[in-house]
Amino acid sequence: MVRIFRYPLGRWSWEAMKGHVEPREDTRVAAIQELREESGFSVKPERLVDLGAVAPEAGVIRGRTHLYEVEVSNLDQGDVKGELGHGAVAFFDWKEIKDLIAQGELEDATTISLLFKHGLE
Repeated sequence: MVRIFRYPLGRWSWEAMKGHVEPREDTRVAAIQELREESGFSVKPERLVDLGAVAPEAGVIRGRTHLYEVEVSNLDQGDVKGELGHGAVAFFDWKEIKDLIAQGELEDATTISLLFKHGLE
C-alpha cells in the first residue's frame, strides 16, 4: 500500500494504488501504469489477477472501480517519485491491516473492498 495525504480529510491514509482510466483505455494498461507511477513496480499484464469491479458510492457517483491484484516482493520494492501527497510504500500482513483499520489509518472504501475480495480467493 501507499501512504497518501488526503487533503479533504486533512490526514494521512494507507491505500491501495489506484488511478483514473481514460475513455476507451484498457483497465489492465491503466492498472500497470498507476502501479508503476505510485510505487515504482513494473509488471507485465499477465501477472494481474482480475478481482472484478465495485461501485464505491453507487448512490452518488455513476461509476465503477475495477480491481486488480499482483504479487510483488518487498525485496524489489519500488519508489514513489513525484506523486503529489504520496509518501512511503509498504507491505502489511493481515494482523497489521486489521490494526490499521481499527486505528482509522486505513478507511478508504476501495482499498477495503480490494482486501476483502482478495481474502475471498
